Amino acid sequence: MRTILESSDIDSIPLDTDINFIKKYLTLQSLNNPSNFTHDVKVSKELNLSNTMIPPFVENAILHGVSSLENGHITIEYTKQESDLLIAI
Repeated sequence: MRTILESSDIDSIPLDTDINFIKKYLTLQSLNNPSNFTHDVKVSKELNLSNTMIPPFVENAILHGVSSLENGHITIEYTKQESDLLIAI
């Protein structure tokens, strides 16, 4: 929660910070809702994690998606396509 509040007034965060947060956030949510979902985070090795900045939006998509899941699975995948960063939820 602290990370969400701290990032709520900034435009972008480093990709590695976002990925670490998302992993912790998914673990916490799955502990709170053990029968609702499992999760997986996949990160392409070709990404520059510390020099890539992104808006902190992934947790919002997860929050709204988790509330309606029952025995589901969430996969977050960070990949690179040419010069673009793709984040699939």
